[in-house]
Amino acid sequence: YGRNDLLCYRVAEPADLAARLAKGWQPVLDWLAKHHRARLVLAEGVVHVDQPPEALVALEEAVLALDPFRLGALHILTTSMGSLGLGLAVLGRRLEAEEAFTLSRLDEDYQIERWGRDAEADARTARIRAEALGAERFLNLL
Repeated sequence: YGRNDLLCYRVAEPADLAARLAKGWQPVLDWLAKHHRARLVLAEGVVHVDQPPEALVALEEAVLALDPFRLGALHILTTSMGSLGLGLAVLGRRLEAEEAFTLSRLDEDYQIERWGRDAEADARTARIRAEALGAERFLNLL
């Protein structure tokens, strides 16, 4: 996930979505750079961008330093949100899981505003949200 973190892939248009993504995601990337020494590179669109090797090493070190319980919780957080950065932010108590989950859905929520809701997608989102919140509850019990 560090090689292709959700937070690194931005849009140029529409401008209001681009602004939402920058406002929501950049503080998490700044925290990763400061707290984990992992300065990730941004891309526009879905074209892959290579991340700096030193950033990937720093992320790997952060993950390898975890005990099995926290690693398990990080796995759930990361996969449910599509972002190692958001998972680490919850683990590091930079964000609560609810806030991180909301950030992971900025693009989807924008599309819902434009095109409307879908019951099947809403049910899937509720299941994924519950997984993320459950992982946070588990971390709080450790």
